Amino acid sequence: APASTWHDWLNEGFAEHFALRAVRERFGEEAFQRRLETKRESARSAPPIQGLDRLDRSTPEKAQGIQAALYDLAPLLLQQLEEQIGTEVYLGLCRDLAEQEATSSADFLAILEARAGSDVALTFATKLSSEDPLRIRW
Repeated sequence: APASTWHDWLNEGFAEHFALRAVRERFGEEAFQRRLETKRESARSAPPIQGLDRLDRSTPEKAQGIQAALYDLAPLLLQQLEEQIGTEVYLGLCRDLAEQEATSSADFLAILEARAGSDVALTFATKLSSEDPLRIRW
């Protein structure tokens, strides 16, 4: 995805989520859960991902919000998604994203819908635009 747009959450969110998965594999569930909790704390200050002005770092608050949205909130949403649809389906989604060279959130949501259904895709789209996405239930 273009790194200068809000769609950069695809790049950073998946990179961070797979780093979290590596932490779980290497250091165990407790270390993984500690990292998730740290990200949850930071994500509370994140603005909605959809429409995020990736380049507006005009104030420290905006810079922090971008950081929290891309590196904390996005991987948390992907973790929730994996828990909702299951690891096998999630990894299939990741393969499809790579094979189809998805470069936008619309691409992601279309592939997610094909893999997991319209309800899951709609809920994820809602989470991307929400002020409090971690509280939205599947």
